[in-house]
Amino acid sequence: MSRPLVLASGSPIRRALLAQAGYAFEVLPADIAEPQPHNVPPAELAAALALAKAHAVAAQRPGAVVVGADQVLLLPDGTAAGKPWDRAAARAQLRALAGRRHALVSAAAVVADGAEELVVDRVDLTLRALSDAELERVLDWDEWRGNAGSYRMESRGVHLVDTLQGDHFTVLGLPLLGLVGVLRRLGAGPLA
Repeated sequence: MSRPLVLASGSPIRRALLAQAGYAFEVLPADIAEPQPHNVPPAELAAALALAKAHAVAAQRPGAVVVGADQVLLLPDGTAAGKPWDRAAARAQLRALAGRRHALVSAAAVVADGAEELVVDRVDLTLRALSDAELERVLDWDEWRGNAGSYRMESRGVHLVDTLQGDHFTVLGLPLLGLVGVLRRLGAGPLA
């Protein structure tokens, strides 16, 4: 019998990815503050945020396998970017990314029985160049809200991407291929 699984994220796409992979789980978003990144390597930041979410929820669900996840955008200059706070910040982010290569680092943290495991993966993307008019239309989609990079690959943001190197699941914010292996070892999921 499969162990209870809890997703410590309110992300609709993470929820959909786990459900499509055949998992039965409870959704209990972690209530933690997500600081803006400052001089922290993106992989470390994504891992720390994912772990904080998983531990916060694991304290509420003893005996469950808890998955926390986070994603950080790495700008072309190598610094981590947070989520834009308004349309002007989103415009600046998209201008910085348009026509340039950047990366997304996704982390999943699994906490069960006091132990923790991390899965961290990176994808490299290049957004196509955008005219000022195109940029304003993209901002009108309102997909910049709550998204580092100011776009969503699972939605209209796919129109912005010129090249992608890496795993599709990682782009969407959940390194699912590695996570599945961890969950299987812990006895959670359809093959448990």
